[in-house]
Amino acid sequence: MTTSLSHAIQTRLRPSSNLSSWQEGTNCCLWEGVDCGGSSGRVTALNLNGRSFSSSGLDPVIFNLSSLQFLDLSMNDFGRYSMPAIGFERLTFLAHLNLSNSNFHGEIPIAIGKLENLISLDLSSHYGTFSDDRTIESTYFPNSLSVSNIQAIVGNLSNLRALYLDFVKIHSTGEEWCEALAKYVPRLQVLSFEQCGLSGPIHQSLSNLSSLIVINLQHNNGISAGPFPEFFTYFVNLSVLQVAGEILTSIFILPALNSLALFDNQLSGPLQEFNVVSLSLVYLELGMNKLTGQIPRSIYELVGLRRLNIVSNNFTGLVDLTLFLRLTKLSHLGLSNNKLSVMDGEGNNSFSTYPSELAWLELVGCNITKFPSMLIHLNNLSYLDLSSNKLSGDIPNWI
Repeated sequence: MTTSLSHAIQTRLRPSSNLSSWQEGTNCCLWEGVDCGGSSGRVTALNLNGRSFSSSGLDPVIFNLSSLQFLDLSMNDFGRYSMPAIGFERLTFLAHLNLSNSNFHGEIPIAIGKLENLISLDLSSHYGTFSDDRTIESTYFPNSLSVSNIQAIVGNLSNLRALYLDFVKIHSTGEEWCEALAKYVPRLQVLSFEQCGLSGPIHQSLSNLSSLIVINLQHNNGISAGPFPEFFTYFVNLSVLQVAGEILTSIFILPALNSLALFDNQLSGPLQEFNVVSLSLVYLELGMNKLTGQIPRSIYELVGLRRLNIVSNNFTGLVDLTLFLRLTKLSHLGLSNNKLSVMDGEGNNSFSTYPSELAWLELVGCNITKFPSMLIHLNNLSYLDLSSNKLSGDIPNWI
């Protein structure tokens, strides 16, 4: 069987990178990307991630590896063929399946929904960097997949902990997909349905998924007009939240929250002051909305922030740049294209330290009249945009 697998990999899949260890007549457990376990020596893991294979679909020989627990064929090119309708159900021990960014097309086969031991399932596509620090290589092959019946996919996956279906077209109402997840995958910790064409509002039944750590529902325009689900504030383990809807400042009280991304979500109105409970928040993305009023002073108390982006809103008022000095871990600050008047305030600075990691600073259209003198202290600054301001005179030598 491993001989036929080697033949399929070397001929049908045509890897761009040489798998020199895959030689017929040799011990397959020593092949690159292969792991074996147990006294039987059967193949339990196959990891061929990012090999840039080119293939006319997935060879059914893969389903002969009936002891597989881990299968990762992501970042390869399967030629926009459909996934096999039958075969996946034979991998009864499979716990981790990753076929993301592999140029598959069509309906996700129901056979995947029969893998009762699955812990993680990733059939997503992405264009950039994941929210949870997984990164995309320069070469990838987006899938073009759809799900007509979400219950048929998750109905037997009670052990599932992580579900990534980003950019998969999900043909379900908000009530249908929320109730299916709440009923059939009660242990889910990572829910990532970015740009899935979801409609809403988000149903209350999702509140039953009390173990959620990551929620990514951004760029689903069908749910952007709905109210922000208040029950999200009850998920005490939540660390990453990317979702559309009206923002509740109570979300900031979540002690484990480290990433809040609400970019381009039609948020409007003022951002109210909030109690700073979470000192673990490192990523706050509120750009491209319609938020108004002054920047709440609570923002300056989020001392763990590394990225703060509020560009392209309607924030108003006078902003003293030195207020951001207490955010010593900041690496990215974006204040551009609001109705702010940003002042230097360096003479009133009582801080002896500066954000030594600040590398990106956007201050476009901030009514700045002179070069902020605090810039001279930002030794790691690699990107600075001061365009569309009211600067005059000579450019300082230290720029």
